[in-house]
Amino acid sequence: MGQGECDLTIDARESAVYTRIAWASTASEMIFTLHWGVFPLYLSLVGTSGANSSHINDGPAGVEPVIQSIKDRVQAVVLQNPAAADKIIHDEYIPYVLEKSWYIPGIQPYQYVFWWPWLKNFYGTTNNQFFQYFWVDRTLKRSLTGG
Repeated sequence: MGQGECDLTIDARESAVYTRIAWASTASEMIFTLHWGVFPLYLSLVGTSGANSSHINDGPAGVEPVIQSIKDRVQAVVLQNPAAADKIIHDEYIPYVLEKSWYIPGIQPYQYVFWWPWLKNFYGTTNNQFFQYFWVDRTLKRSLTGG
């Protein structure tokens, strides 16, 4: 094989079998998994569960010290200063993970979220933890739809 080439065998499995292999961490070489967004969450890179699909364990059981440090610093500022948290993620977390080659980012398509103008306090999130904060402006809905 030439430089930059690899021999790849795809072993497609039924969902239940795949889940068992993934969460039991029994894939012998590599397993394909999806992460939400462009980059994996911290949980996907630490811990002893199957969410840590790269089997990263560079510290005490299930802990990767550099990622833990970055996570702690992001959590300390994210609510007061989201821009500072974003800067830590982009300047430290992403380059560190890419350098380690634990994760091969895939192509991320554009995503669009549309909502009705009468759905208030909604700004496009797809995280269901925020659904409790949305509300419907029934007056506006009636005026726009007649119903």
